[in-house]
Amino acid sequence: MAIKNYFKQLICIGRGNSQNINFFGSSKDKNSQRDKREEPVTKILILSANPIGTERLRFDQEIRDIEEGLRLSKYRDKFEIKTSPAIRFKDLRRELLAYRPHIVHFIGHGEVDGVKVEDNTGNAVRIAPEVLSGLLKLFSNRADRIRCVVLSACYSAAQAEDINRHIDYVIGMWDKIMDKAAIEFAVGFYDALGAGEPVERAFDFGCNAIHQAYPDFPAHMIPVLKIRENSKGWAPWSSGKEKDV
Repeated sequence: MAIKNYFKQLICIGRGNSQNINFFGSSKDKNSQRDKREEPVTKILILSANPIGTERLRFDQEIRDIEEGLRLSKYRDKFEIKTSPAIRFKDLRRELLAYRPHIVHFIGHGEVDGVKVEDNTGNAVRIAPEVLSGLLKLFSNRADRIRCVVLSACYSAAQAEDINRHIDYVIGMWDKIMDKAAIEFAVGFYDALGAGEPVERAFDFGCNAIHQAYPDFPAHMIPVLKIRENSKGWAPWSSGKEKDV
């Protein structure tokens, strides 16, 4: 039986369109492990798209560094990450419906008129701002609603403002942002969330990480945080309670 279960585990480890990683620590006490899993967990959905003909992005490095930071963080047991690469619009909808994330993080290319995902052949297709905002609105009125959206894509600030009408916290980029700067921001942001900081301060840590990487260039001023009225102070570990900042 033990050998059979071992091979089942091997079969489950392989390539796929999405991957779930949670950071619950191991325990010899099964009851203790079960209790940990019943605690509220902040679910992070990381979506990426790098269509044919667009500049190559290091989204694999960004995801790896985010996962590493959360794995080492104080509140690592409070987070779970699911990744979904090469997304099409229908993949986005399906992932949101199936996973019900609290934080949605998009890595990809953007223009003023919308972010880019892939079509069935891998080519770029734009999601109009009103379409993306309308989709996310459908996940804004539940107890397990989306609390934060990160658009790690160039020129996404206007879209962030539109989404912020429905989602408490939205981060976008008001200008073109270099790949390394986007990665530095994401790592600093999630390092802070993993340490128990609320979104507002986590945003500041992300900007500070960019400033360290580019001390002679104002790249740290490219990310913008939009906060919906009366939404101040949410930290993922707080189980929905607001924290003063």
